[in-house]
Amino acid sequence: FFFAKLLDTLVSPTSFTIAIYNQNLMSYEEFTSENFDFEIIQSKEYTTLIKRAYTKNSVTTKTIANNNVAVIPLQIEKNRVGFILVQDDSDVPYTKNEVLILNSISLQATTILLRVIDFIENHKRMSLMSRLMTVTNKLIGTYSLDRLEYEVVAEGINFLNASRGFFIQIEDSGNYKFTIALDNENNIVKQYTSLDNNALLKVQQLKKPLYSNNVSEDSFRRTRKNDKFLLLSYYCAPVIIDNKIYGIIYFDNYLDIQNQLYVNREILNLFLLQVNTSIKNAVSYNNLFKKNIELVKLDSLKDDFINIVSHELNTPLTKLSTYVRKLKNNLSESPTKRDELLKNVEGSVYKLINTTNDIITFNKFSITSALRLTEIEIDDLVNICAEETKPLAEQRKLSLKTDIEENIPTVFGDWESITIMLNQIILNAIRFTNDFGEISIGVRRSTFQNEKLNNQEAVVIYVKDNGIGIPEKELDNIFKKFYELNDIYSHKSGTIEYRSSGLGLGLSTCQRIVDLNKGKIWIQSKEHEGTTVFVSLAIYKKKQDDKNKS
Repeated sequence: FFFAKLLDTLVSPTSFTIAIYNQNLMSYEEFTSENFDFEIIQSKEYTTLIKRAYTKNSVTTKTIANNNVAVIPLQIEKNRVGFILVQDDSDVPYTKNEVLILNSISLQATTILLRVIDFIENHKRMSLMSRLMTVTNKLIGTYSLDRLEYEVVAEGINFLNASRGFFIQIEDSGNYKFTIALDNENNIVKQYTSLDNNALLKVQQLKKPLYSNNVSEDSFRRTRKNDKFLLLSYYCAPVIIDNKIYGIIYFDNYLDIQNQLYVNREILNLFLLQVNTSIKNAVSYNNLFKKNIELVKLDSLKDDFINIVSHELNTPLTKLSTYVRKLKNNLSESPTKRDELLKNVEGSVYKLINTTNDIITFNKFSITSALRLTEIEIDDLVNICAEETKPLAEQRKLSLKTDIEENIPTVFGDWESITIMLNQIILNAIRFTNDFGEISIGVRRSTFQNEKLNNQEAVVIYVKDNGIGIPEKELDNIFKKFYELNDIYSHKSGTIEYRSSGLGLGLSTCQRIVDLNKGKIWIQSKEHEGTTVFVSLAIYKKKQDDKNKS
């Protein structure tokens, strides 16, 4: 209103516009206009006139398309603030006196415009601070990580005036996982066009926010040919918990280059601090919640374990008592009958010894903090285990074969513990494979990234069967101590009998042995189709053994 009144008093223009110079975009943005099409300033004649006004640092006039046009440059020294453009359609050009009058208001108009810009900036800052307080309350009260990541991206888009935003987690393999991807209308973004991994890598290295108002000027970024037409600015920051990067938030103005990101570093730092705190609290809450569930499950598993132990010990003891009593009462029985009873006694004693040994083995490796690791010919070890367990498999009419890759390297480990582990895995395969099924024991070099140890090539041992398999929902539980696939009510005692169960310590003991051997164990299984247990062990290197001995 003020400018309209002032200009009308001075020169009574038909139309006018006031533009602000955007330093980052290196272009002009419309501040206010009256009866003026702002797009025409992009034409060559208007552009030339505006440049001449800045060069002369005084009002410049010209007749363009039957309009008398005057440009008042608004600048302090060489710093552009904007310009005022007035025009009318009369036949009389602007007089020298009118030009002098327009020149006289240049400094005053520049000062007023700067104050207005400051006011707008302060108003934005106050609005953002008010918004930050609201967002803080929302984030503090959110403990679902999925919901929290969504709110962080949605609010970040608002804070920055971005066209899209992402929450990115970094997987162990180093790959990026986009957990949240939204546009400024909270729609899911399915394509990540023009999002450069180099910016993400830079943030990982620096562990600090990264902001660019012109992507083509980034020294580390491989600018693609069309990027300057798709986006101009971005903001990328790490979410840090306990000095480790939990994830990265990324925002840009993709497909909306006229609306540059609004970056107030002070407020964004406060926002980022709140994001870090909220996610840390949510992670801690979720970890405590999971631990609590695990404790409840462990307590239940311990109850089951006591029942299973009672069953595993009581069954052979009861049988043993019965067989001994029969022997005492039937001393006159035939040698064949006595031999049968003695065989049954021996079986019950063997079962008691196995059960006791399982408990002793579990306790032994639970309290062991380290093993003496040496060079092992793993193919010899596997062949020995296969030969020892083959008679057991044959009792169940199972086919047990080995598949060992040629020239397999020696591994770094403990012979005794690995033998115990492998025998346990093979026995599990026998117990949970139907009669006439197949079991394969193999050794090969690591093939996939997840099979390697510390990104180094490893040796992989695997035991594959075509048995009953494991339900997907149970896969996360099978390495827990006291856990048995069969429930307590359907528990069937035995060593190699089909679907017989033990104490629920076997795979937990295997996990502990693999950890002590600096390896890795995992399972792939599908219900009704079979199970494969994989174990990765480090390849032997001489310096490892020397270090271990020292």
